[in-house]
Amino acid sequence: MTDIKRVRETFNRSPNFDEVIIYSIAFTYIPEKAYKACYLETIIDPSDPNDPEKYKYAIIVTPNTTIDDIKPVLKDYKKKILLGLKQKKNQKDMKEALKEYKFELGPNYYPPSRKNENIIRDREWYWLKKSGLSYGEILKISLEKNKKLDITRDGVISAIESYKKRLIQDWEY
Repeated sequence: MTDIKRVRETFNRSPNFDEVIIYSIAFTYIPEKAYKACYLETIIDPSDPNDPEKYKYAIIVTPNTTIDDIKPVLKDYKKKILLGLKQKKNQKDMKEALKEYKFELGPNYYPPSRKNENIIRDREWYWLKKSGLSYGEILKISLEKNKKLDITRDGVISAIESYKKRLIQDWEY
């Protein structure tokens, strides 16, 4: 999450853009639900940062926030607090909650090596190919875009195939 935070801060965005950034990096597609007009923020007491009982919570609103945006955030916050209080009071409930906790292992992620500086170009070519263009058409578009590009049709094929392999490799468990 520190990488997401760094990207967000680079573009002067607030935490409600975290999912937007994640979707844009991972999928180059941002669904409507990714942007949150408001979000819950935990405010840590600077005098005692290790005591969660002193934490405060705030719903941060943006100019786009509506009452309908606030309701689910507040409802989710209340639900978590009530559940936490219930579990804290009853050791049995706490053990049950821990027993029910499930962790789903996601795909392994290996950052691309610095050797492949053409990853953005190759991703663009991959999606052009997926949209139905031929290798020749992709080459023609690329040469029109960048007159200094020195590549052949076989080079475009090789770059797209290499990108496909990288996608499959990154999503294997």
